[in-house]
Amino acid sequence: MLYKVTWADKMMGEGARQMLFFLLEDRFGSIPEEVKAKLQRIRSLERLNRLATKVHTAESLKDLRLG
Repeated sequence: MLYKVTWADKMMGEGARQMLFFLLEDRFGSIPEEVKAKLQRIRSLERLNRLATKVHTAESLKDLRLG
């Protein structure tokens, strides 16, 4: 069965991605372009949300498997 992505799904994902960018920059400073590109490729809202909840305990981007 093919999963159909709705406009609302896309907007929720984009909102989660923008919040994650904000949280990462607040915690670690400037985010490398390669990390931004990795985040842009993530399509799973669940994965973006999991990353966002781990930001405050991560010591580095590597801890989040992003760097």
